[in-house]
Amino acid sequence: MPGVPQVGMPQVYLPQPQMPQVYLPQPQQPATPRMPYVAQPAMPQMPYVAPPQVTVPPVTLPATKSSNILLIAIICLVAFLAGAIVVYLLVRPR
Repeated sequence: MPGVPQVGMPQVYLPQPQMPQVYLPQPQQPATPRMPYVAQPAMPQMPYVAPPQVTVPPVTLPATKSSNILLIAIICLVAFLAGAIVVYLLVRPR
């Protein structure tokens, strides 16, 4: 808005102190004798051998997990049925 003063953090610019730069003279290294370039003998090319083709059968999940879940579900249903029979026998009139 034009008539409202902006409230914010004042920005202060501080100059960064600079470290004095000291230039040390580099000690002269003695010239190392260069060996003349000798061409290396060419290595014989190895013939390309294709890796053997290996067929990997697809990984299948073991059937034990699904059969375990099915077994647990059957046991739960049998327990529920047994509980219902017990409740029926206790509640029925004589």
